[in-house]
Amino acid sequence: MVVAVCGETDSHLRRIAWGKFGPQFDVPLQEVEVLGGDPDVDYVRYVIKPKTGDGHLELWFGPMAMSPDPEKELLENSADTQKRKIVTAKGKQIGTDSSGKLRTGEVWRHVFLTINGMEGAEYKASPKNSPLFDRIIDSVCYVPSGG
Repeated sequence: MVVAVCGETDSHLRRIAWGKFGPQFDVPLQEVEVLGGDPDVDYVRYVIKPKTGDGHLELWFGPMAMSPDPEKELLENSADTQKRKIVTAKGKQIGTDSSGKLRTGEVWRHVFLTINGMEGAEYKASPKNSPLFDRIIDSVCYVPSGG
């Protein structure tokens, strides 16, 4: 997975980030409700809920906001898992993208980024809403420190 430097975003999207630098995600406001976003001491968490369906996507920002690995329980209860590197356009590794399918039929994804700290996104949802959450995760871009 290649993450590019952020450019302009469409007017129907809300770009979610914490601060001017680091990872940023584009969220389609017509399809979701955005909750959270109140900073704690050293992190901020957004919860993205679909307007129809179940599940939610969490976006984590901060120096130590997220674990590099998915929860052990997800891995143990998965019928299938995948893991791939996340890199910049110049080939520098900046994280990992783990995903899987639980024996219950639910799908999950855990994206860990080291652009500006230990940040990322994760969800567990029915196959119906996973494409929406994947689209938000796949929109990730970043603003390098210093501009």
